[in-house]
Amino acid sequence: MRSCTNILNQVVADTEEIFNKIAEHYPALLEELEKDISETSVSLDKLSRIDVDSHTGLESVPVSRFLQGRLDEIRLSLNELNKFKDRNQKVINNLTLAISDYQHSQAYISEIRDISESLQIVSLNALVNAVKAGKGGEGFSVITDNLKTVTGSTIEKTGNLERRGESVHRQLAGFRESEQIISEHRKELVELLELKMANGIDRFRLESETVNNLLSGLGRESGDVRSSILRMMEELQQQDIIRQTIDQILLSLKELPSEFESFEDGGRKDDSQMDQIAFGERLLDISILMVDEVVAKLDASIGVFTENIRRAKDKLLYIQQEKDRAVNHFLGNIESADLLSGLNLDLRQKSLRLSDGRQELIALISGMLEQVQGISDEINSFEKISGWLQNVAVLSRIELTRSSSLKHMKESVKDMAELVERIQQQIKRGQSETGDFINSTGLIFEEYERQSHEEAAYMKNFTDSFIEGLRDISSINTSFSEVLQKFEFFSDSFKALFEVSETDLQQMKALAGRLSEVSSELKQRRDRLASVVGTELGRRGVSEWNISDQDMNGVIERFTIYSHKRSAGEVTGLMVEESALEAGEVTLF
Repeated sequence: MRSCTNILNQVVADTEEIFNKIAEHYPALLEELEKDISETSVSLDKLSRIDVDSHTGLESVPVSRFLQGRLDEIRLSLNELNKFKDRNQKVINNLTLAISDYQHSQAYISEIRDISESLQIVSLNALVNAVKAGKGGEGFSVITDNLKTVTGSTIEKTGNLERRGESVHRQLAGFRESEQIISEHRKELVELLELKMANGIDRFRLESETVNNLLSGLGRESGDVRSSILRMMEELQQQDIIRQTIDQILLSLKELPSEFESFEDGGRKDDSQMDQIAFGERLLDISILMVDEVVAKLDASIGVFTENIRRAKDKLLYIQQEKDRAVNHFLGNIESADLLSGLNLDLRQKSLRLSDGRQELIALISGMLEQVQGISDEINSFEKISGWLQNVAVLSRIELTRSSSLKHMKESVKDMAELVERIQQQIKRGQSETGDFINSTGLIFEEYERQSHEEAAYMKNFTDSFIEGLRDISSINTSFSEVLQKFEFFSDSFKALFEVSETDLQQMKALAGRLSEVSSELKQRRDRLASVVGTELGRRGVSEWNISDQDMNGVIERFTIYSHKRSAGEVTGLMVEESALEAGEVTLF
């Protein structure tokens, strides 16, 4: 029995050592896990928030809210651009209509030219007739000669007016072409904002939300690893029960009679020897029962450790694989953020092109207005011609009444007067229409210029603000990449500590194996004694051998665990009073 005793003593020592190691090791493992979870929370916070400047100072806002703000900013800018487009288009339509109407109304120029040419012919005929009249027509000759000069000047001025009108027409064509170019610039800017930037930001937002939600979910799942560790730590209470049980086994084995080794010979046994053999057999039964109980408890603990280590390892592996998948997916799909960071210059260039186009258009409109003002000045210069023509008409009528030789020219003078009046009417018409055009287009131009400046100011503020936002997005991308590339749910320290737990498990399995060997040896010894008892009972012709309850009761009363007392009573056939439980003579487990 010495080998069993030695093994049991060693098991007690090894069990205490293993469970003491677990008592020290698992709290450290749990502490390391809590540290990892805390650091994971910090990392996830870095992935979920960004520091931005606000009017109150630096403010931490959720990344998703920040990115949504940039998307809202784009949508607002698109709405504003459409408003500017509609208002500008309305002004341009009004301006185009005014210019077109003015071009149609410039028929008075050709009217003045045609009338002047007719007047010139009439004046030439009158001059010929005045020359034929001799000395009586000398005064009229001077008048008609002046009329010829004035009408020639008038025809020349109408040529200038037509050239200026053609220049306005060319500038209008250039105006329409420039407006088309501006429309293309606006379209490019809208496409940049709507298709590239908005889509890029939205994609980046979805990617960041997806990886953040996934990692947050995995962070919560790391709590399952904590549960497994806590469940294994609960098994520490079994060490005290195992130690007490083995102590009782050792005490029981010490109660075996000193002659125990000689009882297995085949000789006859007297009553005293039979009492000792029967007592030893029952002690072995009780010891075997308790050894098997320890083995069962160790097996149960081993099962708990095996299952929870497996669960923890599976969870660790799952979290690691999902983390790697999420990180690789994100890092492989953040070209949207890289693209956004490269759009800064493109956005500013397109914004400047739109503003520059507006300024060019303003200059073009200003040039048109200058040409129209030139037309107005040219028409106003007709005032002097109109006065000359009026004088010619008056003088021709005077000469007609003074010279009887000119009476046959009465119709010519009448024609001249009518033509002069028609020229004056067209000059007044030109002055009126040009003045109205200048006044109306001046107001339209002022409105267009004001709106263009407002659009340029808005685009500058939006562009500056949005480019700053793109820098923040680039910063988020960099931060995400840096955090994710280094991100780990579980530190190397935790993994190393966790691997040690598997060593503890192997040692517990070895203990259970050694106790099973003890149980087998005790059963063999018990079976040999049972054979001796059976042989002796056969010789005596009896079916059983009763021993004194006093000795066995002494052994049972020494047990500190109630289940051992109850089991020993069942094995020996003795009654164990339930009052022992109430008296506090037992340890519950």
